[in-house]
Amino acid sequence: MSDLEPCPVCRNKPSHPIKLPCNHIFCFLCAKGSILHNQKCPLCRQHISLSFLNNPQLIQTESISENTHLDNDYHWFYEGHNGWWLYDEQTSKEIENAFQQKELFIEVLIAGYIYIIDLEKMIQYRKGMPNKLRKIQRAKTDTNVKGIAGLRTHPHSRSNLVQ
Repeated sequence: MSDLEPCPVCRNKPSHPIKLPCNHIFCFLCAKGSILHNQKCPLCRQHISLSFLNNPQLIQTESISENTHLDNDYHWFYEGHNGWWLYDEQTSKEIENAFQQKELFIEVLIAGYIYIIDLEKMIQYRKGMPNKLRKIQRAKTDTNVKGIAGLRTHPHSRSNLVQ
């Protein structure tokens, strides 16, 4: 499945590609942002139920569990419901580059929204909503990692993968 076309939303190689009921393929986070915003496919505008995000139909490029196995490099995490979540690979690279350049802030696109990453205070917030904060961290450990970018790593999440 490495021959997937770029995501129509972000134009990058799809990160955790998802197939919507209308058969269009996007990054999970790009699809999630659109579905949460207006419950429609970003291409054909077909209605997509919010419940679809609870059991997404992922296209298998590698399992989420395999992707959460952390090596000895540093990784970026955000605090979510009941634990820490890995940022998707592209966002993590952007944050790490800013960190290495000793930037204090970076803007990143996550699920269709622009977020401010404050590398001095180690927090993130959606642009225009500075009161709704999440802690972030740079660490080598995988303790209590719930998943990647909103995709859980529990065993039954593998059943959602499409061969």
